[in-house]
Amino acid sequence: MISLIHEDWGIQFDTTDKMLQSALPQSVAINKKGRCIGIALLYLLIAEKNNYPLRGVLLSGHLFVRFDNGSVKRNIEPNASGIERSDEYYRTEYNVKTNNHYAMRTLTKKEVGGVFIYSLGNSLKNCATLSYARSCYSIALSLFPGYPDALGNLAVTYASEKQYDSALSIIDTLIASDSTDYQAWQNRGAILLLADRNNDSFNAYQKAFSLFPDNYEILYGYAFSYFKMSKNNAAVNKLSSLQTVNDTAARRHILSVLLNEYIDKKTMVKYE
Repeated sequence: MISLIHEDWGIQFDTTDKMLQSALPQSVAINKKGRCIGIALLYLLIAEKNNYPLRGVLLSGHLFVRFDNGSVKRNIEPNASGIERSDEYYRTEYNVKTNNHYAMRTLTKKEVGGVFIYSLGNSLKNCATLSYARSCYSIALSLFPGYPDALGNLAVTYASEKQYDSALSIIDTLIASDSTDYQAWQNRGAILLLADRNNDSFNAYQKAFSLFPDNYEILYGYAFSYFKMSKNNAAVNKLSSLQTVNDTAARRHILSVLLNEYIDKKTMVKYE
């Protein structure tokens, strides 16, 4: 199946494609490219058709598939032509801990459906109103109750419409259930920045940074909160450490702007 998808069909992971089609397995097959959700769903559809023991495994911001017939277990990475990666690789790369929301268990079909609808929400917020994205996140949560990424992005849609109390209520529920959820702390910091609660935002980003210091998006937010508190030297020091990151042109532009001490607080909201 790996050779069928990646060699015979020539399907590859596209790091830049955020459009709706890249999450649809039929479009992935036609266009020969997609993001992790689209490629992973293609694997799962073929597996179901042929009764193969393949299941989805969720991480924060990522979905891969796992073959497990009871005697052989193999992880299949959709973003890297189906190569095998160990559980330990994912635990390190995605900061997985035994007590957080993502314990690397296999998902039910219904939960995979929730992840798919959540991904559609992420695409829709780029090309439609936030209300459509919010509807997708709500549907995702009905299929996959407690899904942290969906809760986090639902909160951010509220914050983007200045409904800060509603947004923070969702985030604080996530943190109460797992105080080591770095992404929840990161989103809390972003929401508090939008609300001009700069000291509280700084504390939230500081907590997120302590949980995952190698995450460059958290480092952006952390530095951004320094700027908002007029601690420009500290901000420049943190941002300067990001100059070697192989990041998008848009993010590099933001870095350049911030290093010149221009602040646009809306750039720091974490959606995906």
